[in-house]
Amino acid sequence: MRKTTIVGLALLLSGCTATAPDTSGSGQKVDRPVTVQALGDLATFDACDLVTAADLSEFGVPSEVPASRLDSCAYQLGGGKVEFGDLLMFSEAEFARFKPTEMPGKATAGLYRSESTECGVYLRLDSGETFQVLASDREAPCDVANATARAIAARIAKGDPVARAAQPARSLREIDACSVLTADVLAAVPGQGGTPTLSPGGHMCTVSVELAVLFRSGELAPSPQVKADKVVIDGTEWIVTDDIKDFWGCSATTGYTRLTPASSDTWELVEVVVSLPDREQSCAAAKAVAGLVWAKLPRA
Repeated sequence: MRKTTIVGLALLLSGCTATAPDTSGSGQKVDRPVTVQALGDLATFDACDLVTAADLSEFGVPSEVPASRLDSCAYQLGGGKVEFGDLLMFSEAEFARFKPTEMPGKATAGLYRSESTECGVYLRLDSGETFQVLASDREAPCDVANATARAIAARIAKGDPVARAAQPARSLREIDACSVLTADVLAAVPGQGGTPTLSPGGHMCTVSVELAVLFRSGELAPSPQVKADKVVIDGTEWIVTDDIKDFWGCSATTGYTRLTPASSDTWELVEVVVSLPDREQSCAAAKAVAGLVWAKLPRA
């Protein structure tokens, strides 16, 4: 029995209102909805430009650390960490289940995870694009997550241009993740017949609940708590594991481009996740898809 779906794997309050200058001639300030246009190109915006050290100063001094997604930012903060970005799409009706509360610019926020040391908040813009905010803290993770979500909403509501993220000359940011899921790739997953769906930033493509291709970032090494094997597929080494937290399936991950500084082991990563009823079948399909996807990516 599956613990969660591909969509669940990709997912990972109180607020106030903001005002914008009045152009109606009434002399009153008018609160206007903030849409995704404020972010510019969703494939290249710098999420770290959305939250400043001052926004989180009550929780400690933020120190930027590698994020797990290309469209995310992560800060070490006191005894914990907060990561935000990783855009999803929700309609207003879909988002209602998170019991949303209003944020600046008529953005809305809703709790999707609440544990003693970890808290997740979704921040949905009026146009439907939704930030994921995940905070870990020994004392008040939801306070950190809520403050981060509020800071993002306020920053976007100001309307100032959002900076572009630094990226290597050869970057996965420039590639539509669904472009590699051609017919031969889809045929490698038994019983799969869905339609590929692209994430707002273009870095994740999912097909029903069986298949996902993610372009993300992180260390090219499995967590010490995860059982994983190194497997060479068509000359490229991949890390393959069926030990995915709260998830039934198998993943294969490899490095595409090393990120700066060169001394670190932080990479742009290609990850394939397959979820089938049988774990062995899932891993066989994940390896097959990995080889096919890698062959379609441009080389330096």
